[in-house]
Amino acid sequence: MSEIDFNKTYKREDFLNFFQNEFLPEDFQILEEEIDLNFQAKYIKNVTKLGECPELKLKVYEITHKSEKDPRVSLTKEAFRLMKLFYDFHVIAIFKSQNSDNFRLSYVTIGIKPEDKKIEYEYSNPRRYSFFLGPDAQIHTPEEYLIKKGRIKNFNDLQERFSIEVVNKEFYRKIAHLFTKLVGGKRKEGNKTNEYDAILKLPSCDDHKKMQEFAVRLIGRIMFCWFLKKKVTQNGETLIPEQILSLGAVKTFNDYYHSILEKLFFQILNKPLE
Repeated sequence: MSEIDFNKTYKREDFLNFFQNEFLPEDFQILEEEIDLNFQAKYIKNVTKLGECPELKLKVYEITHKSEKDPRVSLTKEAFRLMKLFYDFHVIAIFKSQNSDNFRLSYVTIGIKPEDKKIEYEYSNPRRYSFFLGPDAQIHTPEEYLIKKGRIKNFNDLQERFSIEVVNKEFYRKIAHLFTKLVGGKRKEGNKTNEYDAILKLPSCDDHKKMQEFAVRLIGRIMFCWFLKKKVTQNGETLIPEQILSLGAVKTFNDYYHSILEKLFFQILNKPLE
């Protein structure tokens, strides 16, 4: 079991231990060194080089910025300038704010390609190869890709761990699997095809297509209600309280769909405002 907790406020010693003992290749060397910026940065306040992996020519930086929000694109552009100064082409960067407990762990790269007798640089997309961590983060996916898969094996493995495309593909595969279990039917998983009996039961209905349509509408409505639950009034109250929409509510109320969801959908949310 990993000792790192991605929901906690960033601590350098915790991540140094994580990088050295769990995540990066075994040749990772800890080198805590303050870096002087040779350019005027709008967001970056200071930079510390935490270490490097000689075999992968990979550097690890801790970058402190002063923005209250998460200016991912602007921060990464300044990180690119830093990397070009030191000829670093593969970097894992921890972007932490002076004004927030949340932070971002990113894989940042610069590629070089010849173009019409001159050198052109290819920069990684700032919106990709990045995980949002800290007290407000959803950490299931980073735990799955950064902890459970063990140490990084090579560059392809490193890129796939941070790739949004890979993460999304796995996410939708799991969603499709759960949906098939809900409504029943066959689904190919790996080299075999599994068949599931429907968990969902509709009164006097065994039409598979109708069950699928009902399930899609139900999930869509619940997702909309979950969005409302995350919204708050000027008084700080959620638009839909935890007591109505949560796993705890499902366990508390008998016949949860009819006693709670049906009333919420058809006696409240589809009525005129007054």
